[in-house]
Parts: sequence; structure tokens; C-alpha cells
Amino acid sequence: MGNGETNTSMSNLILQMNPLQLSILVAIPFVLIFSLINVTFGLHVLGQSELLMVLSLAGLYWWSKRKPPEFLLKNLFVLHPAVLFSFLFLQGGYSDIGFIWSFGFPFIACLSAGSRIGMVWTIVYAVVIAVLGVGLHEMGWQKVAYIGLAYFAFSLIAFYTVISRENSERFKEIRLHETTSRLKHEEHALAASKISHRELLNALPHAIALFSEGRWVYCNWSAVLLLGVDSVEQMVGTPLLDYIDQGDHQRLLDLIRHMSESSRPATLQDVKMLRKKGESFVGLLQASPVDLEGQPAFLVAFEDSTERGCHEQERYSLKTQLEHAQRLESLGVLAGGIAHDFKQFGYIRELACR
Repeated sequence: MGNGETNTSMSNLILQMNPLQLSILVAIPFVLIFSLINVTFGLHVLGQSELLMVLSLAGLYWWSKRKPPEFLLKNLFVLHPAVLFSFLFLQGGYSDIGFIWSFGFPFIACLSAGSRIGMVWTIVYAVVIAVLGVGLHEMGWQKVAYIGLAYFAFSLIAFYTVISRENSERFKEIRLHETTSRLKHEEHALAASKISHRELLNALPHAIALFSEGRWVYCNWSAVLLLGVDSVEQMVGTPLLDYIDQGDHQRLLDLIRHMSESSRPATLQDVKMLRKKGESFVGLLQASPVDLEGQPAFLVAFEDSTERGCHEQERYSLKTQLEHAQRLESLGVLAGGIAHDFKQFGYIRELACR
């Protein structure tokens, strides 16, 4: 596995991780390093306290894997930096080492616990620091005012940063919900359209079917009746050539190849087709290439040419009989006219003889 794939896997793992769990994992080595540094500088009490906090964070991470209440987990995590920074303040007071880390507390609280809980913790921490600093001799009002204003500014920046992120996430959730609802609506509309199209095809008196990769994937009820199948489900999935006489297999395959190459419909006449029980009939097959979800398929309309030939012969016979009857009727009218003329001629001759 290359370095690129390793980095991608690590990035995906981090993105899939719970943000609070990720914060705990980042905090553990951070506090551990500072514990070792403080022990090196001879600050054994501070180093030991930070080491205990590392163990506490590790336990908190293990507990987070057991799906505890999210509200309780957030507050317990924010409690760790609150305790650590308060201890640093007791060690150094309002000097740099005592208070510099406190400016980062609003960001840690708001980013880890959310804007509302984070702001509450920010205020609580400020009150705790103010109470702890009452007895310090170095506390002058100028320094307190300077640090207080800076802490207030950092708190506002942290609060509005988190508020902006939360609003952005809320907007994304709303858009995602709207998109999901629209897709579901379109999916239902598409399903209803498919049902209506299928009902329309089933209502047609012509046998219509669809095959792809040599197997039937759809057929209407007229095709089921024509091929003598018990149901649509029994026909779908069966090979196309099961319903074609073996002598016409090559003709049909050539037709399919021709349609695939030309992308144009074609007709196959006098093809010998087979019903489910083995009965054969001469059929007329009309096919057209279509796209079925990205896969090539063919829409087929077929009929029994034998029955069609009988119907055409019967119609021709009826037409012949009708024409013969019309000719006889015409001859009868003509004969009647001639007889009437002869009758009039005899009457006139009789008058002339008188």
C-alpha cells in the first residue's frame, strides 16, 4: 500500500470519528508532553497532576466508546481543561505562565461542547479565576482590566465562530433534508409512472416483451397468453431462445447483431416460435434497441402470423362474397330494367296494331 492510500485511509478514519472523541485523543498526547516537560523543569506537582489528567482523559475516551449521554460526556471533557488551567493559574497567578492558557479556554469549551454549553463554561471559568485571584498580591486593577478585556474578546470570537459553524451545519442539514425529500418524491413519482406504464402495456392487445443479454426482463399479459405461460414471473428471467425454434436461432441472433450495430429497429417474418408446452406457431417479430438502465436491451412486439393469415383469408372471403352479392344485385337491377323496357315495348306495339 502506497503513502497516498495510507494518507487517504487515515483521513477517512478521522472524518468518520466523533468530533468529541477526536478532541480527547488530541488532548491526551498534548497533556502528556507538557507533563514530561514540567517534570523535567522540576515542577513535579504540576507534572504529576497533568499525568493524572492523561489517565482521566484515557478513561473518558474508553467511556465514550460505550455510547454515554452526549451532554454528560461534553461537560466532563470541558472540566479537564478548566481544572488544568485553574491549576496553572494557582501556580503562576496573573503572570504569563499562569494565565496565558486561559485565553484558549473559550475556544476549547465552545468547540467541544457547543456554543451554549461552551459560553456557560466560559463564564463559570472566569468567575473561578476571579475568585482564585482575590488573594494574589500581584493583582492590580490595570492588569485585571487588561486581562479581562482580552478574555472577553477571545470569548466573543470563540462564541461567534462556533455559532457560525453551527448555523452552517444547520443550513446543510436543512438542504440535505430538502434534497432527500425531493428525491423521495421523485422516486415515488417515478415508481407511480412505471406502474401506470406497466398497466398501459398490460392493457394492450399486442404481445410486448423486453429482453436483455439473451433473457426476458419484462413481458405484458398478452405475451403470457400468446406463449402459453402461467404468469409474468414464470417468463421473466428465462432465456429468449427457449421460445424460438432451433432452426431460427441463427436468424434471430443475426437480427440482434444487426440492431446492435445499426441502433435501428428491424422485423423478422415467418419465425417459428414455441409455446411453453412445445406447440409451435409462425410468428411476426418486430424489435427495437433500447437502453435499460445503461444496459443494451431490445423491445419486442410479436404476434401469431398463422392466426393473422387465417383472419386475412376470412376477411378476403367475406370481401369476395360481398362483391359477388353486389354484382348479383347489380345484374338484378339491370334485368329488371330490361324487363320493364320490354314490357313497355309490347304495350306500345299492341296499341299500334289496333
